[in-house]
Amino acid sequence: MQLQALRHPRGGWGVTIGAFHNPVSRMLTGIVTRIIRTRYRDVRTLTDALILLREVDDTLPNLSDWIEVPPARNDGFV
Repeated sequence: MQLQALRHPRGGWGVTIGAFHNPVSRMLTGIVTRIIRTRYRDVRTLTDALILLREVDDTLPNLSDWIEVPPARNDGFV
């Protein structure tokens, strides 16, 4: 069955960056992927994708060299 291939333990993760701009589409995709139990996430930035992959796979090397550090905010907010 094809769904078994999506859930195979060695199947890894599917990550897209900015594929769903519509919040409803993001929510529905999240619901469907949870129902069929696949490892898929859509994130907003490359930094978010690298952080996600590091969180789910601690065997990955340190990815901090690849992550953009956002500029400091200077508007009085912390």
